[in-house]
Amino acid sequence: MNYSVKSVIIICFAAIASFFIAQAIIPDKKTEKSAYEQPRTAQKPADGEIPVVMADGVPLEDPLLSPKTQEIPRLRELETRVSTERLPKIELEPNTRTSAAQETKTKPESAAQPPAPTPAPIPAAPRPAAATASNLRIEKAAVCASIVNKMPDGISDRFSKDLRGIYYFTHVTGAHDTTAVVHRWYRNEQLIQTSVLHVKSPSWRTHSRRNLAGAPEMAGNWRVEVTERGTGRVLGTASFVVE
Repeated sequence: MNYSVKSVIIICFAAIASFFIAQAIIPDKKTEKSAYEQPRTAQKPADGEIPVVMADGVPLEDPLLSPKTQEIPRLRELETRVSTERLPKIELEPNTRTSAAQETKTKPESAAQPPAPTPAPIPAAPRPAAATASNLRIEKAAVCASIVNKMPDGISDRFSKDLRGIYYFTHVTGAHDTTAVVHRWYRNEQLIQTSVLHVKSPSWRTHSRRNLAGAPEMAGNWRVEVTERGTGRVLGTASFVVE
């Protein structure tokens, strides 16, 4: 026989022998698989028992029973204790700024604060009095027979009733505004005449006149008094005789 043919025959016999030997030595895989799968259909474990999980016929180790996770039951006990204990109630402080802002927004327009009152105007400083007792005074006064260039002429304390008139000259100072003085003429202490004379500057010369016209009833004792109008304060007086 040819050498190659012999080799093929030997290989075929060796393969057949190996197949029978394997069947005799290695158990049936189907039988083993059914044996391992049988516990999966077993009854449910009773209460309190730990179920065993099978994977391809091999039970898996419970992670709770492994040495690495022995502390897990204690952690669960602590978690249960904390959840059952009453935790202190924490009250948060309200945000006063937010609440105040919301309250302002919710207020109706009618409840808004009234506008601030308008401040009263400051009164103006009072003007000084036109002429007061402290500043109005008589610088010079005289009874005379005439007035020449706004000055007294023929000053005397005795006059004849034949004169046409007698003058009372007055120089007033201290007036800060237009004011007035009053000349009162008395004959035998009886008021005969009243003359109001305006004073228009701080230094003002003025006079009043009493007519005689030669009347005999004009003889007697005379007195002229100058007073401040408004206050009645006597500023000066002069006495004379008409014969």
